[in-house]
Amino acid sequence: MDIFKEDMEDLGVGSASDTGRLSISDLNKDVKTFHPTADSDSHSKTDKDNQAYTVSNILWCPGFDKVFLISYASGKTFEKRLENVGRSAIYKISFWNCEDQMTPLFTIFMQHEITAMQFHPLSRNLLICGTASGQVLLINLLKNF
Repeated sequence: MDIFKEDMEDLGVGSASDTGRLSISDLNKDVKTFHPTADSDSHSKTDKDNQAYTVSNILWCPGFDKVFLISYASGKTFEKRLENVGRSAIYKISFWNCEDQMTPLFTIFMQHEITAMQFHPLSRNLLICGTASGQVLLINLLKNF
């Protein structure tokens, strides 16, 4: 029994043979998946426990219709975070191109967990970020990268 069948049909999503509309499998053909990569950067101090990431924010890059940013937060459970209190953690913001699902264009490694980010409306090289600790970071992408 499909409890969402009527809702999906109202949205135009159902069996293509039943409704003449797109099915879920038809929609999934256009879905691309981007995964955080294993950090091979020798300058980053990451361990196996820190490889579990969750997405904390996604943002399109202004002026580039196929480039977007993903900020990753720790995917550790609360208990694991408590075990690591006092130890440094590495968080990251990855810049992705829609055409390459395997490798980000580049990644910024940070000591702060990003919870919000926004580009400056007039200067697209300035990225402002809010952190889990309440700090606000202003990153000049042209100057620093």
